[in-house]
Amino acid sequence: MMFCYQCQEAFKGKGCTERGVCGKDAMTSNIMDLLIYTVKGVSTLTTLMRDNNIMVADRYNHYVINSLYATSSNCNYNREMLKRLISDGISLKRELIDICRGMNLPIPTEDEVSWCGGINDFTTKAASLSITEREPDSEQRNLKEFILYSLKGVACFMYHIMRMGEDDLGVHTFMQSVLSDMTKKSISEDEWMDLIQLTGQYTMRILALYDQRCCELFGYPELSTVNLSTRNRAAILVSGSSLTDLKELLAQSEGEGIDIYTHNDLISAHSYPVLKRFSHLAGNYGSSWRLQREEFPAFHGPILFTSEAIIPPSIEFSYKERIFTTNMTGYPGCRHINCNKAGKKDFSDLITTAKEYRAPANLERGSVKVGFGHNSLSEISSQIMSAMGLGYIKRFVVIVGEDGRSTTREYYTQLAGELPTSCILFTAGSIKYRFFKQRFGYMNGIPRIYDAGQLNDTYSLIKFFIELKNALHQHDINDLPIDYFVSWYDQKSIAVLLALLAIGIKGIKLGPTSPPFCSERMMEKLRQHFNLKLISTPELDIRPIYQKLNSEPIEV
Repeated sequence: MMFCYQCQEAFKGKGCTERGVCGKDAMTSNIMDLLIYTVKGVSTLTTLMRDNNIMVADRYNHYVINSLYATSSNCNYNREMLKRLISDGISLKRELIDICRGMNLPIPTEDEVSWCGGINDFTTKAASLSITEREPDSEQRNLKEFILYSLKGVACFMYHIMRMGEDDLGVHTFMQSVLSDMTKKSISEDEWMDLIQLTGQYTMRILALYDQRCCELFGYPELSTVNLSTRNRAAILVSGSSLTDLKELLAQSEGEGIDIYTHNDLISAHSYPVLKRFSHLAGNYGSSWRLQREEFPAFHGPILFTSEAIIPPSIEFSYKERIFTTNMTGYPGCRHINCNKAGKKDFSDLITTAKEYRAPANLERGSVKVGFGHNSLSEISSQIMSAMGLGYIKRFVVIVGEDGRSTTREYYTQLAGELPTSCILFTAGSIKYRFFKQRFGYMNGIPRIYDAGQLNDTYSLIKFFIELKNALHQHDINDLPIDYFVSWYDQKSIAVLLALLAIGIKGIKLGPTSPPFCSERMMEKLRQHFNLKLISTPELDIRPIYQKLNSEPIEV
């Protein structure tokens, strides 16, 4: 038995108890629970050291981030990799206990700290750690898990920042302090609300650092055309979100006679000048991660997963032998590419494998536009304001978040398609695959849809809106004519939601369903504090947008 309700696919909107809808089996789920248990023990000891002004080495911080990331949705199905992380955590706990004893600090008595079992004990211990057993009070469980999943989302962003050579000690300190508190006490509703604010603030801080580092390493995103059709030679498909891995692979495969295609969120890579210089960055293959079982068999060549969003291959059309994983992703029986001691990777096996396969089959033709980061948006802000002044543009609609397999996400396709022509649509994250290939046309020479990129690039949109607010002499970002919709699927989208709430954005509509780890009482709290609402139907939710078109326009 297991219990997992961290993603939007949770069985019947309540939780998976025998096997995850994502494909995760019960034993793997329980091993993940044990890994989180170990992480809380490490965090309790590092927090004790910091409270006593003892420096904590980077390897402990990185361990916490790596482990949280590995347990995020659709990231790692490889039980042996997860067990190695638990073993590493137990070794780190022993080191930390020795350090604390050497400094005459009292060792915490929580089992998360003291348990240091061997690998043969993992399965038995893991089976005893279901959160329904440890937290029988469902409300208390929901409060804690909501924050834990938000921290997992932060860890996903932090991991890739660290891969780009950056770090933020303040974020590590905050995260480990919260994880430590979870082992020691209950959380009140007021404390929960404070943690939501703090987690959102740290998420926004991380998104800003992510954006800064991407621009430093790969150049400022620029408006670019991405081909959706294929060339006639062997290729590698790169899925996930790691621009760092993509750049390393492009450099190592240059001149090898193969092409590189991006998948899902990595479509944004085509807007970065440093990456665009590689002529064998051929285009984007397929669409949202949810369709990989249908689309990947036609690619023919190897597929590299650089981050979460793995769907277990079907038995009928298996491409498992062509899957490579890296970073914290993992799948049983698939080849994994690790970093060397210098933090670099050797992709030679992947490149050699690609040459053994024929060219990918065409799935579609045409192209799409990407690259509407804050720099690109700033360059056309005067045109946008002019169109607002003339009455051509009356409202902005923001749809950000992640896609998923639920048919209820057709809501976003319908919503986007029925927006008034005087509305401009902004998007980021894989939810865009529900609508961004539609023809939205232009409004007075201005495109009606802007794709900022990956989910973390929601920051670009907010930065642009703040610039627009200042240019229009508005007091509050909520004074701008903007409607916000967040599509949640995993922990990253919850973290981004909290970031938007933390900077004071009101009236966000969340969908396609209420998170199962968020009770009605918790949703009511969020409604009272942030005017956060759940979506209803496209027809009902678009009606207020039409009504607002007749309200008093902002003076430009």
